[in-house]
Amino acid sequence: MTTSPNRTVVAALLAATLAACSGDSFTPSVGDGPTQVPESSLNALEIAPTETPETTIVSFYAVKGDGREQRLYTRKPDGSRDDEYLRLTVGGNSLLAAPDGHHYVRGDSVLITISVVAQSRKHFEFQPAGLKFNPGDPAELRVSYAPVDGDFDHDGDHDAVDDSLEARLAIWRQETPGTPFERLMSLISTSSHDVRADLMGFSRYAVSY
Repeated sequence: MTTSPNRTVVAALLAATLAACSGDSFTPSVGDGPTQVPESSLNALEIAPTETPETTIVSFYAVKGDGREQRLYTRKPDGSRDDEYLRLTVGGNSLLAAPDGHHYVRGDSVLITISVVAQSRKHFEFQPAGLKFNPGDPAELRVSYAPVDGDFDHDGDHDAVDDSLEARLAIWRQETPGTPFERLMSLISTSSHDVRADLMGFSRYAVSY
């Protein structure tokens, strides 16, 4: 799948704007590969069994006019909370339209559910499907890849190959189970070991390189 010149320019400008607005040291992910792949070809980020989330399903209410966020954390061997696993932020003006098409007004709320599809991989599903966000104030997904500990190719060390793979990390979107994954414009922070992307709606997402 080729990328049109206009799309390339718009994507570059969007990434630069997001990077400039972020308080963290985020830079655009290197997008030099395909922008759409079948699920069987997705290099979804794998994590160790010891770095699983403390829960695989969590819900919260997003409210029009009131910014909200939900975080998942990993758990320590003793069951207590450890590092951040992912963060979903819904701004006060992010909610646009419900799955049935009606537009939200101030004070309206919607129950959002985050499910971890596979604990051994960074693969998530957000509900309700069909929820739409404001393009001018989209929701933001931020996922930690710190548990990989720099060894992206799982060969037991950290080298130039791992640095190259890290630079290509991005969040990918799958419309429905079984359909291809599409690469989203993403930003990465090699200092905090996070990858983030704006979301315009809900479906399935994964971190891949």
